[in-house]
Amino acid sequence: MTFSKRLKNFIDTKGISQAEAARRCDIAQQSMHYILKNDLLSSKLGPQIAEALNINPEWLIYGEGRPEVTLLIEIPIIHSPYMLKKYLNNQLSKTAQDFIVINNELGSKAFAYLVKPYKMAICADSAEKVTCSEYLTLKDNEVIIAKKFTGISFPIFEWRQRSEDF
Repeated sequence: MTFSKRLKNFIDTKGISQAEAARRCDIAQQSMHYILKNDLLSSKLGPQIAEALNINPEWLIYGEGRPEVTLLIEIPIIHSPYMLKKYLNNQLSKTAQDFIVINNELGSKAFAYLVKPYKMAICADSAEKVTCSEYLTLKDNEVIIAKKFTGISFPIFEWRQRSEDF
């Protein structure tokens, strides 16, 4: 598949008009039309188009990987209520933390809480970031899993389990 076909496929899939794509990319509509109609193998505008439309540049330019931009975000693994309190108050040293990688933006205070040696809750920093049915709630000196948002609560975005310790 050529550069032009990949771009056209992406624009069509997202339901974006050529004019809107050109506007977002800050290029002339005629340039966008030329790229899409002439089945180009490449374009010097590839990096600019990829960034403006939030397309994986390796996919758009070379046809490698997937069209979506993949986020890889490290969040800390929290092991205790004490550690969670320190983390929330920015008192936890970055070098003293273990991290896990997620691919969703869950906020600047997102974290993973180790509930059991083989089970952790991936928590967002606010309910605006995710739709959830469970919350990790800090109550006194313990952490509980609740169905409602109360006090100091964090929406659980997902559960991760392993057959071995993390």
